[in-house]
Amino acid sequence: FVNASLAVLFQFLLSIILSFLILWDLPALRKGAQSLATEKTSDVYAEIAPGMTAFGLMLGRAFEAQTGIALVNAMLTSIGFMILGIPSIALLATIVFFCSFIPVVGVMLSTLPDALFAFKTGGITLVSWLVVMVLVVHAIEAYALNPFIYGRHMKMHPVAILVFLLVGEHLFGIWGLLLGVPIAAFVWSYVIGGNVVTRPPPRPT
Repeated sequence: FVNASLAVLFQFLLSIILSFLILWDLPALRKGAQSLATEKTSDVYAEIAPGMTAFGLMLGRAFEAQTGIALVNAMLTSIGFMILGIPSIALLATIVFFCSFIPVVGVMLSTLPDALFAFKTGGITLVSWLVVMVLVVHAIEAYALNPFIYGRHMKMHPVAILVFLLVGEHLFGIWGLLLGVPIAAFVWSYVIGGNVVTRPPPRPT
């Protein structure tokens, strides 16, 4: 369990670092990618670029949805901490927020420091109530927040979201939970439906 948790945490931190580097040099990367349209690779670019752009936008919407889920998850957990009288709510809520981006294992990673604070404050009884609170919050997240928020961002029915999450986790584990919904939405909307995923309107300068 510890090895799997550390591996997921390492992959998560590596993804954050790579994302930061991409955003830091995004203008140069965009210019380099667009130059492929006028070189010998123009035919390949014309064939691949629209699909990759559509999938990137779909994946971005999925992570926007996950950010919303993490915020609501942190707020609900904070309310639970206040009811139970667990201290350091801001610190623990921050840990819950970032661990919410890690499917399945993130629940365990965020619960460990919560349990330590609860045990120090009220002993094993408070830890038991904490576990009950965490189970309730994550049941709300899994069966209400995930389908509703994902469905609103990805324009998919909540029941379909649940099915894709279950199938993705069964077939591909953690990566299936993370990428199953955006991939399914991309295949349904772009590959099967032939719809074009449009970019969001530019922000005013």
